[in-house]
Amino acid sequence: MRRAEMLSSANPGVPDAWIIRGDALGVAGQTGEAARAYEMAANIRFDRNVALRLGGALVRAGNGARARQVVQLFLTQNPDDVDARRLCANVMLDMQDWRGALRLLQAVWAQVGDNDAILMSDLARAALESGDRTRALAYAAHAYRLMPGNPMMADIYGWILMRTGAAGPKAVDMLEKAVAMAPGIPLLQLHLGQAYAAAGRKGEAKLALGRAAAIQGFVGQKDAREALARL
Repeated sequence: MRRAEMLSSANPGVPDAWIIRGDALGVAGQTGEAARAYEMAANIRFDRNVALRLGGALVRAGNGARARQVVQLFLTQNPDDVDARRLCANVMLDMQDWRGALRLLQAVWAQVGDNDAILMSDLARAALESGDRTRALAYAAHAYRLMPGNPMMADIYGWILMRTGAAGPKAVDMLEKAVAMAPGIPLLQLHLGQAYAAAGRKGEAKLALGRAAAIQGFVGQKDAREALARL
């Protein structure tokens, strides 16, 4: 860290020196300071290397709006850059700009094809929240086919099955599988608890929702508590 600080201080007009400093700060968990170092690099030379680093650091620092501005600026200059499109789409998902995210993700899909499970799961989420349940289910099913041993793919498939009412008990089966593979992820417990509640399995719902509600810092903690209160 100290060497990175000395390097940027000795070479304030060299963007790579600020990038190295930002990388060191990011490794140390100082995401806000890392973003500021990348901003210094971007003010000198705004290229792909710094744009993606800066956008990612801003997301991790909780400044999604600024991250979106940075990546969209880069995209105006490089409209076909796959990684920039994906980063911008992820920012839009976090900001619940579902239609904007869906448009970008579909553009990425056209570039990279059908074999990226994470991309398909992101498409499923964006399509569901945009109101296109048919496509959401197709995307989620394909993501699960690509990576059936991944708990997040089982979760998105089960969650969309539940939200669309497409397959009855299969939704709970998928969400149970996800939790069995990764019981420590509170989002999976939340989704399973909501599925149990929808199926009238109140005792099991209370257990799963209680686990999710007990995790401090979990962004869905409020949703878990509200779901518990409705039981």
